[in-house]
Amino acid sequence: MDFLYSINYAELIQQSQYTGLIIFMIAFLETLLLVGFIFPGSVALVAIGGLVATGALDLWPTLFWAFAGAVVGDNLSFWIGVYFKKPLKHSRLYARHEVAFIKGEKFFDKYGIYSVALGRFVGPIRAVIPAIAGSMGMSGKIFFVVNVFSALIWAPAYILPGVIFGDLYSHLEQYIEIK
Repeated sequence: MDFLYSINYAELIQQSQYTGLIIFMIAFLETLLLVGFIFPGSVALVAIGGLVATGALDLWPTLFWAFAGAVVGDNLSFWIGVYFKKPLKHSRLYARHEVAFIKGEKFFDKYGIYSVALGRFVGPIRAVIPAIAGSMGMSGKIFFVVNVFSALIWAPAYILPGVIFGDLYSHLEQYIEIK
């Protein structure tokens, strides 16, 4: 998995005709069941925000593709939970990440539908909460609505810090000699 950390995402995105698809896939993998544990998507999304600050990418399409990837990733995870709830609970995957699943189940029990929105921002359970919501019988319609609204907040929450820091860096660069 070290190869995921060695990819120069900024160069890949900046020089590609598939920029939207790449941003979509980063957000999708960041939010997909268990893949979010090992995929450095949040770091890549902040870096993408830095590219927006430099003018290499446009803000609105970048936010759209991040939003779309997050919605699809969580939706797929939810439906995996719906259709594979019993096999999932008895799988090696569950056993390997049992602590995250148990924390996610407790979180879902405590916060109900709000756990879908809140869980998107809580690292240890982000990768499992949609599947848990599906396996615990949450309505697909309610999940979808909460998923969309939380992704509308999530995408800017990961992209805009990169934009702000990138812009700040470009302003400081003119006053500080960086070697």
